[in-house]
Amino acid sequence: MKQKSRAQWIKLGDANTKYFSAVVKERMQRKTISKLTSLDGKTLTELKDIKEEIISFYKWLMGSATSLKAMRDEKTPGVDGYNAVFFKKAWPIIKHDIIATI
Repeated sequence: MKQKSRAQWIKLGDANTKYFSAVVKERMQRKTISKLTSLDGKTLTELKDIKEEIISFYKWLMGSATSLKAMRDEKTPGVDGYNAVFFKKAWPIIKHDIIATI
């Protein structure tokens, strides 16, 4: 089944076809956060509320040096590929950029 879908992608994926558009749309839907449970237990469904919750969470997380110190060094890397050791060693250099971004 997987080989069949790859063959179809090779055949139709590069052209601006209905198939290509459907694949892109499906990927975008998978990457969208449509519902989020906040730290206080509320279920958020509005995009504005979800954005605010994410921003406030990461501002709190990155703003507290104790949370970085509390992370175990061998903690599994996140989606960016960096583990806690990287952030602990690079924090003096990257701190201002990360906080400004969030």
